[in-house]
Amino acid sequence: MDDDRKKRKDFWDDLFGNWDIDFNDVFEEMRRMMDEMMKDPSKFADRPFVYGYSMKVGPDGRPMIKSFGNQPGVKGDATREPLTDVMEKDDDIVITMEVPGVEKEDIDVEVAERSVRVSANGAQRYYKEVQLPNSVDTSSTKATYKNGVLSITVKKKEKGKKVRVE
Repeated sequence: MDDDRKKRKDFWDDLFGNWDIDFNDVFEEMRRMMDEMMKDPSKFADRPFVYGYSMKVGPDGRPMIKSFGNQPGVKGDATREPLTDVMEKDDDIVITMEVPGVEKEDIDVEVAERSVRVSANGAQRYYKEVQLPNSVDTSSTKATYKNGVLSITVKKKEKGKKVRVE
């Protein structure tokens, strides 16, 4: 292992400690994709190419790494997967998606008890289905779209109530 790679590995090890995720694998995959793209850029010339990783700390304190964007190496459909964040609050679940380049009339939101599906067909095309951490009241859904950011808020279903035995 050359010195640069060892320094990078030491940096990530110091920063993230002993988490089970090997960040070097993520960066190696990104490097491989960039190398492939530089060898033959014509493979990606017929469509926008967006691909990346988002990272956040999960409820258990461990990192969660998710990929987003077009799937690498797939020709044809220029549908993007938007960068998405799901935040669970006391009574609500808030889903935030980045969907720039479309008008609000072009966005379709479909809410089921345990999932939300979003598709947008404007100047840019997006599609994403999100599994929700709790059951929700579909009739309580509110969605807003401003400056390329879609925010969807749904109320959690009421959990069972304790009944006093008399």
